[in-house]
Amino acid sequence: MDILNFTIEQKIENCRTFLRYWETIPDENISVDLTNFREDSYPRNTPATCNTIACAGGWLPAMPEFAALGISWAASGSPNIETEDSKISSWRTLAYLLFGSHTIFNTMDNTGELTNDDCTLRPKVVVTNRFKKAIFDLTVLSTLIKQGKFV
Repeated sequence: MDILNFTIEQKIENCRTFLRYWETIPDENISVDLTNFREDSYPRNTPATCNTIACAGGWLPAMPEFAALGISWAASGSPNIETEDSKISSWRTLAYLLFGSHTIFNTMDNTGELTNDDCTLRPKVVVTNRFKKAIFDLTVLSTLIKQGKFV
């Protein structure tokens, strides 16, 4: 599969695939502020333990479907991809190519999601909501394109 040319429908399926795996990750294995990637000292071929991955993007290489695309961990712990044709080390670019949103892996304090002082969304819920929103946005875009209202 060519990650550089995913269709909208493939991006929607990527979001669904991510969500299926994400739901299996225990809350204690997700850092509370979504700010850090996997540390260099952790083996690259094993799932994370508590607080080694805060950003959901750091889980991508542990997910078989995304590892099969060639996604691995960079030295910083962030996800990247290197194929015969290209190397993408920007996690924002990777997020856009896979999921149609370059902000889907932003930290909790960089998204505007927690504007209410008494909002107590768990990080896992925040990430789930981001992916559900991406699915919605991509579905709307796909519908508009099919109707000829967006080119």
